[in-house]
Amino acid sequence: MREPENQTSRSPNTNQRHETYTPQTNATSDSTHGPSNDDSRATATTEPDGEGSLWFQVGIGEDGAVIYNGPTSRFHAGALEEDNLNEASDPIRGHIETLQSQYALMDSVWLPLIAAKPGMNGTGVDATTGMALLDIYWSWLHPLHSCVYRPILMMDLALGGPYCSDFLLLCIFGLAARHLPEESSDSSGVSKGERFIARARELLLQEMAATKPAIPTIQGLLILGGRQCASGKSSEGWLHTGMAIRMMKDIGLHLDITKLSRLERWTPAEIETRKRLYNSAYIWDKTLSLALGRPPSLTRRPYPAQEILDKVDDQRLWKPVHATEVSDNYVLLPSWTTSTFCAFCHLHEITTSMMLLFSSVTKNDEFASQIADIDSKIHQWYDSMPAALKIEDISGLRQSPPPHIVSLNLLYHALHILLRRPYLSSSDKDLKERSMKICIEHSKKIHAIHSLYSQTFPHRLMTYQVSYCIYTAATVETEELKRATTQQDREDAAARLAAAFRILQKEASHTPGSGRSLDTIRRLLSTGQPSRNGGHDNTPMPRNHVQQTSQRQLRTRNTENNGGGFANGTGGSLGSVPGSYSVSADSSATNNNNSLFTAADGGVWSDDIGYGGTDTGAGFHPDAFPWGVAGLSTFSGTGMLWPSLPNTEGFQ
Repeated sequence: MREPENQTSRSPNTNQRHETYTPQTNATSDSTHGPSNDDSRATATTEPDGEGSLWFQVGIGEDGAVIYNGPTSRFHAGALEEDNLNEASDPIRGHIETLQSQYALMDSVWLPLIAAKPGMNGTGVDATTGMALLDIYWSWLHPLHSCVYRPILMMDLALGGPYCSDFLLLCIFGLAARHLPEESSDSSGVSKGERFIARARELLLQEMAATKPAIPTIQGLLILGGRQCASGKSSEGWLHTGMAIRMMKDIGLHLDITKLSRLERWTPAEIETRKRLYNSAYIWDKTLSLALGRPPSLTRRPYPAQEILDKVDDQRLWKPVHATEVSDNYVLLPSWTTSTFCAFCHLHEITTSMMLLFSSVTKNDEFASQIADIDSKIHQWYDSMPAALKIEDISGLRQSPPPHIVSLNLLYHALHILLRRPYLSSSDKDLKERSMKICIEHSKKIHAIHSLYSQTFPHRLMTYQVSYCIYTAATVETEELKRATTQQDREDAAARLAAAFRILQKEASHTPGSGRSLDTIRRLLSTGQPSRNGGHDNTPMPRNHVQQTSQRQLRTRNTENNGGGFANGTGGSLGSVPGSYSVSADSSATNNNNSLFTAADGGVWSDDIGYGGTDTGAGFHPDAFPWGVAGLSTFSGTGMLWPSLPNTEGFQ
């Protein structure tokens, strides 16, 4: 696969001098030839698609409407002639100026019009409640996936245009209501948004009866899919996401929107809406694939992320709305919303390659070389990212960056763990130790970043992806508990795992999907037994000893300051972060007579851990791909063959 060229560039807007993330990459239409999910080539296609092949998939129907059917379709009468559809020589500057002007209208015209309305269209929600829910969505949830283009939604909400529907609004309300403070939820009767979702399901039946899918229907399905996954209804969320992807292809969103706009006569805002929607689906598809351990459905993008032109919201201040738990001294920062969105897009191109590798049958030497290639790409991606999006010197930060920036950094470290985790049961001792060292390093960084997050923001506003990253770090700690050779290493891992356990317990109260990962952690702790040939104490340990002692270790401790901060690996406070607090291990971890795995001190843990067969049934799957790579090994016994990585000393 040809490596996309990454670079940090300025927005095309010459009046905006702020650094934005616009990685250069070659992307193709999702419909071009390339490896399928079952293909042995575990890579995401990035070769540019010829313009001729685009028009080969587009035609004009009998009624004069544009249709998106390829040459095998019974509706395809021939390739579209694109004569007289030439675009202006340089439309980008004009588009940017048009897009920027919409924010002034949104703030000065559309928002006052919406606030003056008695209710939110036909949703049955009054304007005050609706605006509060929208504020939560824009601040805490929208920046992660950006499937809705805010200026055009607010304009059509005010004026009754086609880019705002009751179905979309109800899906947004249903998602945002889950993050309301408990007192607000009870007093308003919102009840975590279930009544909004029930009404949205009714409207979905009407939406599906339409001749062609509408943009708001697709946006609502993506939001609904994410909301249901976070609620523990992963099968429903998976199906809603699949419907959204099918609908996108039905209306040609998988093709080059810029070129199609010559035919469809879309406005700059309509072009921006479609580009953001497809890229949002691309991001959410990877988020869901990682959490459920399934191959991605969207493996290519029809245009690179830098073609998202509107970056005005990068410099709009991010505000922690409806979060009284946040200090009044919180310093407002630029949101960097679109730059973060573009960074997610590019990072998930690498995620796609990793997921396709883990789901394909490949030779050992090919597996090793592709792991090395993916690792290199992850590092290149991080190096190219603007400094404003990186979280590095945590000790120098007095508050957490906005949550979407935190999520981006957590995902970066989680991908390092997922990429190396298959080697933790390698028969190559040196490779296993190097991989474990890398996993622990990135797990500690996840812990440190989230500790800062916990000190700044309440857990009720934590998202599905953040929970997944914490879970990923916790799987490393379970491995460290089993294979650590010193008491100090076990205590450090136990302290980090205890903090992760508390966070996931708190998160489960409003995100049940992440709560199921607690069951997986318990299973990981209860599997494997110390080998008698490596320990000083040859007395066999009961099978349930690990689970019993771990439960003593993982009891809730001091929960002040949100009670969910991660330890820094030593059981103490997080370095010199102002306002940090100690997450120390209790007596079961600090007392050598009662510490975790005392009976196995110095013992060697077997590799009989069987991760591939574990299924939580909802929420997070225990990552079947990274634990049991197809065609290479299972974790049910000995005699496993694992590839060795070339020149792994340089990996971090």
